[in-house]
Amino acid sequence: LHDQPEPIVHRDISPDNIIRRPDGSFVLLDFGAARFYKPGQSKDTIAIGKLGFASPEVANGKAQSDGRSDLYS
Repeated sequence: LHDQPEPIVHRDISPDNIIRRPDGSFVLLDFGAARFYKPGQSKDTIAIGKLGFASPEVANGKAQSDGRSDLYS
């Protein structure tokens, strides 16, 4: 998602949004909070993500979510 021509940030990665298929591969679910990454934006318009999984700087609204935020989750 992060390597797309227009990068997509999921913003809600947590165990309940990941399922394992019978073949052993994993699938990411629930793209309701996802958005395109906006370069140059200093922070998100609203803090989003589940407590305990959202990166601290995004959860408290002090930074823009990006690929690093999803990786933290």
